[in-house]
Amino acid sequence: MWFRQKMVWIVLLMSLVGVVGVGAQEVEKYLIVDLPDFGSVTYPMDTYSLRPASDFSIPQERSGEVLFPGFMSITPNDGFRAEQRGAGKLAYSVHFGVVAAPEGTTADDLVGLLGQMPLVSYEASALASITPAVFTHNGLPAVRVNNLMSGSLEIVSHILILNGANIIEVFITPAKSYAAPEFNSFVTGQVDEQNLALVERIWASIQPLG
Repeated sequence: MWFRQKMVWIVLLMSLVGVVGVGAQEVEKYLIVDLPDFGSVTYPMDTYSLRPASDFSIPQERSGEVLFPGFMSITPNDGFRAEQRGAGKLAYSVHFGVVAAPEGTTADDLVGLLGQMPLVSYEASALASITPAVFTHNGLPAVRVNNLMSGSLEIVSHILILNGANIIEVFITPAKSYAAPEFNSFVTGQVDEQNLALVERIWASIQPLG
């Protein structure tokens, strides 16, 4: 586990300095980051940062299903968190990882896998009043559900994208605050359409490996 965490930090460092085939390119204050075995993702570097998803834990027995470079988060920077908290608005984070799909998984199986993958788990009953959206992302089969709970965790959106033998699992949550005296607590406030649109652009920028 220590080696795995160390490798994740090395990949992040490489992505920021653009070496060893892992690239990062600034485009009008947006950073395009290429991650090996994943693809690329774009986010606004003045308000967000890419880091390992340290706020969450994967069950030990399922950790082997999460492929390199691991479980990642794109989260608001401290300044943006504080700004949104001061304005009484919710800020949001995008979390993602590449997960080995069950053998033989097809597009028709994706709905049944919601809540059953390693990054986010919930009972089928959580979807009782929710109709999953079935769509394509960059030509790949995908499903999405919005506004549900995983234990005490509020899930704004949960998305599965089938890419060959793997699934890209993405979910959006309210952001956490790391500034005292609210250390490690979720930012509270009103739902903000502009902030929601921002994380929509972030997750939609994911370009899976072809």
